[in-house]
Amino acid sequence: MNIVLINAPYVDSYGAVRNAVGRYFPLGLGYIAAVLRRDGHQVLLLDPEAQTMQLADIDRVIMNSQPELVGISSATPNFPGAVELCRRIKKLNNCAVIVGGVHASAMPLEILENVEAFDYVAVGEGEYLMSELATCIEKGDREGIKGIDGLAYRDEGYGPMFKGRRPAIGDLDELPMPARDLVDMSLYRPHAHNYRHKRSATMLTSRGCPARCSFCASHVVHGRRFRAHSPRRVLDEVEELYYKYKIRHILIQDDTFTVNKARVHEICDLIIASNMQLSWFCFARANTVDEELLKKMKRAGCYSIGFGVESGSNDLLRSIEKGLTIEVIQRSVMLANKLGFKTQTFFIFGHPQETVSQAKATIKAALSLNSQLAFFNIMIPFPGTDIFEALPDKVAITAELGNFVAVGTKPIDGISNLSSAQISAFVKEANIRYYFRVSQIVRMIMGVSGLNELREYIRGLVALVRQVSRIGKS
Repeated sequence: MNIVLINAPYVDSYGAVRNAVGRYFPLGLGYIAAVLRRDGHQVLLLDPEAQTMQLADIDRVIMNSQPELVGISSATPNFPGAVELCRRIKKLNNCAVIVGGVHASAMPLEILENVEAFDYVAVGEGEYLMSELATCIEKGDREGIKGIDGLAYRDEGYGPMFKGRRPAIGDLDELPMPARDLVDMSLYRPHAHNYRHKRSATMLTSRGCPARCSFCASHVVHGRRFRAHSPRRVLDEVEELYYKYKIRHILIQDDTFTVNKARVHEICDLIIASNMQLSWFCFARANTVDEELLKKMKRAGCYSIGFGVESGSNDLLRSIEKGLTIEVIQRSVMLANKLGFKTQTFFIFGHPQETVSQAKATIKAALSLNSQLAFFNIMIPFPGTDIFEALPDKVAITAELGNFVAVGTKPIDGISNLSSAQISAFVKEANIRYYFRVSQIVRMIMGVSGLNELREYIRGLVALVRQVSRIGKS
């Protein structure tokens, strides 16, 4: 069967900071494409922004390839773009179209009720679901389609139907490596703050996050149970990136790479023994690292770690079920600073029940942590999160999908005790007080490795100033 997979465009969602954002290979579609190819299907993978494709270019691909199935991956802010893509495809070629991704997984029945163009919605992990759907379509097996776990569909006379989520993939090592060969890997580059002027790639070494943060939607697709590739499989993929694609810089996209310390130690030992000259970034929770592990990670090429802080108030951290205290976070970030990592910390303004004093505590905590970079985001009630489920008027909120961008410029009304104007003011104040300190400017300059990195910092700074100047005005 001919199948086309499309990554819905997203960069416009970033608005004022779009010039500093990166482009990343769509790993979810890459895994799906690899499984479909393994099962005998012909697959095209389109990443329109990376490939500088306009809608007319996508139209031509659809007309020329005449697919029997098209899969579109979308997050929440770019879902309207996915809808437009689907409608264009249906006019050109009346094939089956399925949408997947975090937004689709959170609202499958609502999507089928409101968007007639989509035939199916994939909920959760899509690799085996897509293969089963392709087989059923190829055979004309309508009853078989109804039996696919994780698939939402329309049943004539009954309307949208959903049997239920499919079990999470237990052994991730059984999946083939993502089909990165379907898109030119040289088209991808990280956000300005992570750009190292080396060929770069992203990878996932695990799925599922056991944390229960009320604002996070990552569990909607991958669940909360931590599942991981074996250390040997991780090294195999790193070696493929290194030798086949000439990658020298890797961004590990796991929600929390350091959940299992023993596994991380083993991965680092394998990388060190391989003598590959790599630099890499990962996300960590503050309670999952210690000095021994951090030193091992640094030896293996880890140069930067991202820590989710969210708030400087312990009361607020409890209310959002972060499972950490600011004191624990402070110890880990300062330890990573001491060991020479380029630390990155992430904060959110506009939590439900957040008070003015708690927002001020967040700014104070950010200044005390002294990470190399800090990111001050706006609370977004992504579908599938506890915060979204608690909203009294979900329909009104989801009418603003274009504003569902944490680094955007327009807070969404009705989420927090703080007004939109207050949230905007705190984001502005945090950025100004953080980045325009003499000590911070000196530290960032001293940490620059060369003109290339300085150029990227300037690009990021320009985007930051543009964002801050527009917050609350759009």
